[in-house]
Amino acid sequence: MSVDFKEPFGRFLRLSISECRANLRAETRNPTADLNAKMLEEEIDRAHEAWHRARKPKRKKPIADDAAWIASLKADPAMAGVDVDKEIAKCQFWCRNQEPPIKASRRRIVNWLNKADRVLTAPPLKRDMNAEPAGFREWYIRTRMGGADTYKPWAQLSSDTQKYLLDQMSKEP
Repeated sequence: MSVDFKEPFGRFLRLSISECRANLRAETRNPTADLNAKMLEEEIDRAHEAWHRARKPKRKKPIADDAAWIASLKADPAMAGVDVDKEIAKCQFWCRNQEPPIKASRRRIVNWLNKADRVLTAPPLKRDMNAEPAGFREWYIRTRMGGADTYKPWAQLSSDTQKYLLDQMSKEP
């Protein structure tokens, strides 16, 4: 039978009934044979099964072990920023509390995880040069001759002076 399996089954069936009759006549080796409805129906069923097999995509084998499946979810870059264990527990809790309770299938869990809030990590902030470093006031008073009377607030110092003082603070024990 030479039929394009990518077309819809209704069109495929209309095209193939005449071919099914021709196949049956060829099998019986009598081109003028009167075909009964049962024989034609069986031939059409075979054609339908062939069409269905050709159109149906092959399914991937699911990971059988739940622990391995959850580990694969955690390792997947698409789940970065999602607390997988916590979200699965929330999904299971939600499923148990439906009326009637529903099953927390893998498909439902994946949909739940896709909708989960993600924790975003921000790049480290640059240090504010106007923010006084920890211990600066004590270090300045201790190391300068004038003591507390000559103290200048960090924000009033120039950026070059701030860099120099940070360098000096890091050198002292």
